[in-house]
Amino acid sequence: GNFRPEFQAAWMKAAHYRHISLEPLGPAAAEELLGAVLGTDASLAGLAHRVVERTGGNPFYMEEVVQSLIEEGALQGGKGAHRLVRPVADVTIPPTVQTILTARIDRLPQAAKRVLQAAAVIGKVFTRPLLERVAAAGNQPLERGEIDAALAALCDAELVCEQAIYPVQEYAFKHALTLEVAYTTQLADRRRLLHAATARALVEAAGRKVDEQAALIGRQFEAAEEWLEAARWYVQAAQWMVRSD
Repeated sequence: GNFRPEFQAAWMKAAHYRHISLEPLGPAAAEELLGAVLGTDASLAGLAHRVVERTGGNPFYMEEVVQSLIEEGALQGGKGAHRLVRPVADVTIPPTVQTILTARIDRLPQAAKRVLQAAAVIGKVFTRPLLERVAAAGNQPLERGEIDAALAALCDAELVCEQAIYPVQEYAFKHALTLEVAYTTQLADRRRLLHAATARALVEAAGRKVDEQAALIGRQFEAAEEWLEAARWYVQAAQWMVRSD
């Protein structure tokens, strides 16, 4: 995944994880990249320079600025053929990419927002069947059609992307920071509910391979603050590791 330097997650401590630092683009290269996305309409004069200056040439930050301006209606047209419908001086660029992501998520239709938050509880990669089970949790379960529309909206917004269709549909967050913001901006009670739903959905889906999923199930129950269930699954995970060693 791609993310800003300050992002931290538990999976980054795994032995197979490798961190590669990418330096921000230089001003000239960043403006050239942004110009290719925006286009050459006269209304855009000065916009690329302002965005690069504000974002320090960080490609993800620049990308999120452009997406936000499109969603606000400030940019119209298509890739490479945009036009700015307000003066450049009136374009506001939030101070952090997290601020932009929070605003973009808040602007989503309610169903799409709920699906994104459910997906954030599941993890960076999630399957459609698991998402359906988790999104059904709570007092306002989402119907299949609502989930279809929500996933389409999230893919169009480039917040998530489809990465497999066989043997099941599988999606992933495009950036780890999007997952973090979608996770942290929901109420703690809602997160606990979704973690519990994810744990039980994993148990149902695992079948005979449930022992192999026991550690993951335990982590979900722990995040749901169902301590006894978490402990039981951690013990089961330890026993499976001993047997399979």
